[in-house]
Amino acid sequence: MSDGKLVRVGGYVSGAVLILFGIIVIALGIWGVHFTRDSNGAPVGTQLAQKEIAFQYGFLVGRVPAIVSKPEAPNYVKDMLTYSNNMVKYLEKDPWEGLQLEMPANYSKILVPTEDKITDVIRGRRPLSDLDGIVNEWRNGGGNEARDFMSKALSDNGRK
Repeated sequence: MSDGKLVRVGGYVSGAVLILFGIIVIALGIWGVHFTRDSNGAPVGTQLAQKEIAFQYGFLVGRVPAIVSKPEAPNYVKDMLTYSNNMVKYLEKDPWEGLQLEMPANYSKILVPTEDKITDVIRGRRPLSDLDGIVNEWRNGGGNEARDFMSKALSDNGRK
């Protein structure tokens, strides 16, 4: 292997190691300060970690990749994959799969205002007693029309 190739391989490997180290520091903190290892080698957070480790900017950079650091569950991945594959047979087929619908204009007009009103109820800006009125307003403003339209679309396509 030429020196140039060796340097590129070394650079690539060191970059991956630094990224992994960065992920560990972001997720766990500094070894000996924010976490120690138990008898199985799994990381255990300290009191300081509970105060200082927070993923404040996770919404910008995304989540840390899932690292299963439970040596007491050595077959975790295999068992989870087996479970997931067995559960697929219980999934119901999505009745809307493959359908592209344009909702009625009345429904499209009322959708966002209705969602905003429901959000106001959820967040306490409107009383819960307003909910029945909001639902009736939605039904009369295009909700029932949309429900009939969607039911017809399903039956026209041989679905439920």
